[in-house]
Amino acid sequence: MVEKRVLVVDMEKCTGCKVCILACSFTKEGVFSPTKSRIWILRDESRSMFVPIVCEHCEDAPCQAVCPVGAIYRDQEKGIVLIDESRCIGCRECMWICPFGAVQINLEKRVAVKCDLCNGDPECVKVCIPGALQFVSAKRPVAARGWERALKRSKALEMEVG
Repeated sequence: MVEKRVLVVDMEKCTGCKVCILACSFTKEGVFSPTKSRIWILRDESRSMFVPIVCEHCEDAPCQAVCPVGAIYRDQEKGIVLIDESRCIGCRECMWICPFGAVQINLEKRVAVKCDLCNGDPECVKVCIPGALQFVSAKRPVAARGWERALKRSKALEMEVG
């Protein structure tokens, strides 16, 4: 079995450069277009910081539970939550239930999209010069703190949206 790894975001290091967004959109869609990325960055004006929004690949993924056609599943070997775009009907249930705002709808394809960790080798981490994104063993202490940070990002997202 492959060691489970997680994407950890350090909001304090994020400069909002958006290189991760461009790398993601190019890797996934072949174009440099922020609207086609699976990672998003919000600007929290009240705290003068940038908030990267990525899928947390939850153990009990609410997006998976709510999908009416079973298009969202977990790769048991890697622990990654994935979307089978060929089965997705674009109903948006997963988008609405995600506590992190990580699921979006690709308007051209009319399907849900989210980070899939580039099959275990995330491009966003490779290009993150400030080191705000790290892909680490789930057993490392920094990974445990990652959930705390994710919840903070979620709260920041709620404040931003409303």
